[in-house]
Amino acid sequence: MAEPLLHRLPSNGRYDKKYRVHGHDHIVVEAYYSDADEGKPEFGSWMVLDTRFSAMDKYRRGLIFSATYLADVRSWVKAGGASLWDPEKRKADKDWKPVPEDWTPDDQRLKAKRRTPFKPAGVKGSLAHRLARETRQPEPEPSDYPLFPRGLAGKKYAVVPGWITSVNDGQRHWIGFGALTWLYGVNPAECVKVDDETERGWNDDLRAHLIWLYPQRRHEDYESMKEELARGEDAFKLIEP
Repeated sequence: MAEPLLHRLPSNGRYDKKYRVHGHDHIVVEAYYSDADEGKPEFGSWMVLDTRFSAMDKYRRGLIFSATYLADVRSWVKAGGASLWDPEKRKADKDWKPVPEDWTPDDQRLKAKRRTPFKPAGVKGSLAHRLARETRQPEPEPSDYPLFPRGLAGKKYAVVPGWITSVNDGQRHWIGFGALTWLYGVNPAECVKVDDETERGWNDDLRAHLIWLYPQRRHEDYESMKEELARGEDAFKLIEP
């Protein structure tokens, strides 16, 4: 079986969410969590870091990019983004990012958006959230929550419709849910259509559980993905120690 793209690393004390990129030992993926000021929302994201440079590096070579979801980082690694990382290009242009061939420079997967974060162990949230909870009943234990939100039980694939520029005719095409399930050869009953509204309330564990399917510019890319799917779902998932 093929090596996983991301390898889980031991906890660094406060966070238990850190990975190393396969084949690139100097690139790690780490959860970022920020306590908000009173009355402001919290912020969580995933940072892709080059450990050869510190956070104080004046060329910003320590932070390759940040993403909202771990699935976005995984897509970037799978598309060959780690091999494109060049600290010298970042030194020449502080805004430069390693953009895979089929992605655009303004691809939203390369930008972290404000959202309710994952909770590090023992952290209850921002001061505003804590004060609000003090007047309510205690939160249920994690085991009391359903494993998946309503409607996601039995789902294996997260299908993300979108626009793509074809390499065949150079024109932009909208690839919808039905077309993507057909192109990838997956059962629509095992799929969930994903948009910003759908993802509301999802956590990173749920996102990592699903196999994410995006529009591709070349038909050969769909065939390649279908072959990987045929080899088994484990080729698409993070392998925990």
